Amino acid sequence: MPTDIISDAIRKRTSFSTISVREYYQTLGDNPSCLEGAPVSLDWTYKYEKSVSLDEYENSRQQRRRRSELILGADERRKLLIGNGLPIMEVIRAEKLVALKNRSSSCSGGSQCGKINLQSDVDATKSSACTTFSSRKRSVASRAA
Repeated sequence: MPTDIISDAIRKRTSFSTISVREYYQTLGDNPSCLEGAPVSLDWTYKYEKSVSLDEYENSRQQRRRRSELILGADERRKLLIGNGLPIMEVIRAEKLVALKNRSSSCSGGSQCGKINLQSDVDATKSSACTTFSSRKRSVASRAA
C-alpha cells in the first residue's frame, strides 16, 4: 500500500462544535423490573431543546451521578408523576398493577393473597400529594416575597 493513502487515513478526524440538548417530560412507564410503586419513563414529547457549544456544555455540566443516585423511590416517583399532572387514580392504578404482579409471582396461597386495599392507598396518596403541593406553594410564595 502506498504511504500517502495510509497517512491520509490516519489524518482523518471527526469533531463536534455544537450539541443539542433536550429535556423530556416524564410519564408512567412499563418497566418490568419495577418492584414497588409506579414505574416512570420518558415521554415522547420534550419540554425544550437548546443548542450549546460543546465547550460551554462540558464546562457547565454537573459531575456524573453514581448509579445509586439515579434510583427514585416509590414515593419520589409518585410525587413526580402527580406533580407532572397525571391523575392520582392513574398513578395508584399503576402502583397496584406493580404490586399485583409482584404479589402473584411471590404468593404461595392463602386468604389475603392478591387482595388490594385501594381506598387506603387512595387516602395515603392524596395526603402525600397535598403535603407536597402545599410545601411547594409555601416555597414559591417565600421566593416571591
